[in-house]
Amino acid sequence: LKVIEDEALYFTSILDLVIPEGVEEIGKSACERTGIRSITLPATLRKIGDNAFAWHGTMGTCKTIVLPAGVEEIGRRPFLGCEFTALDCRMPTPPALSAELCRSGFDYAKCTLYVPVGCADKYRKANYWNKFTNIIEK
Repeated sequence: LKVIEDEALYFTSILDLVIPEGVEEIGKSACERTGIRSITLPATLRKIGDNAFAWHGTMGTCKTIVLPAGVEEIGRRPFLGCEFTALDCRMPTPPALSAELCRSGFDYAKCTLYVPVGCADKYRKANYWNKFTNIIEK
């Protein structure tokens, strides 16, 4: 399995989602409107589609999202409607974004962005990533 197709898990009641190694792409709205409370993404992931994890019913219980180092492309608002307090980006170069990661009005001041050591300035200068006010290298 290399691709989780568009809307593959749309409106399901998955609580703890573990996407297996080997998956390279999560399609548009693939996990939209689910009840996910935790997400584990594989190191092989390269692309996250538009609204991939949007509007999770209980996503408020998922406080940290880890984006693997190999992610190269992120669609529009993949976490629309989600509330989390930490985003751990393992990518040394921030992927270009054409829209916010979350919803308009998301409180970026309440969310810590973790990035690889030596990469904070890249994120501070990158479009949309620069909305995070608390960027920590780790």
